[in-house]
Amino acid sequence: MMVRYKDDYRILCKSEKDCKETINCLQEALHEYCLQLNEDKTSIYQLPDGLFRTWRSKYHYVKIHNSKNIGFENFRELYLSVINIDRECPSTGVIDRFLNDIIVKKGYKPRFKFTKATGPKIIGLLLLLAELRNKAFPKILGIIESVLDNNQEKWIREVIGTHLGNYLEELSTNENRFRYLIIWILYFMKSNNLEKYIIKKHKYKDPIVKSIQSNRNHVFNECKDFKLFLGIKSARKQISMLRHLDVFEPQ
Repeated sequence: MMVRYKDDYRILCKSEKDCKETINCLQEALHEYCLQLNEDKTSIYQLPDGLFRTWRSKYHYVKIHNSKNIGFENFRELYLSVINIDRECPSTGVIDRFLNDIIVKKGYKPRFKFTKATGPKIIGLLLLLAELRNKAFPKILGIIESVLDNNQEKWIREVIGTHLGNYLEELSTNENRFRYLIIWILYFMKSNNLEKYIIKKHKYKDPIVKSIQSNRNHVFNECKDFKLFLGIKSARKQISMLRHLDVFEPQ
């Protein structure tokens, strides 16, 4: 019997021998498509181990239940617990779950308090998560954008703009390595009118990075059959980052 959740599969077999034969069959089938199983994520367990994700149990124990507002101390302790769980259970969804839980689903508002004392610390902690899970970076920026959308104070824009401007400058020293992060930061800063915090206009080589920097398409320009690039400000008016990234509840 096989069950699936997103890209996570569980196959129940009657014996360890059957498990190994199943893995061999999968490897042979994937080989035909020039694919292979990820050995780090492929394991054989004896029931009931393997039925449930270990990280979910650990996270359930530390998460903040039934609270609309998270104070900084609770935010910090939950954050540190998530980091520890990620170290114990690498390449799992604990960081994504944490990011999902610190926003209110209805209205996509932050659950944590953002003050002059705690705001810079929260931004710094969130950005550090990008080093652990690059794929979560757009969601991190979406959460920061929700802070901007729900707070009009000038100092908040200065804190966020300064942090991201400095971070972008640091990443831009190695475009090849940090291209993905650079693209998202440039989009975020331009779509939220934070361009003045961009320290230097770098000459990027990647066509996608150049497209975001210039707000003009530099990819497949010869194709006239469809419109590939939408202006940054137009995209921002249509939908927020958190709504756009909420793929399981499309708007």
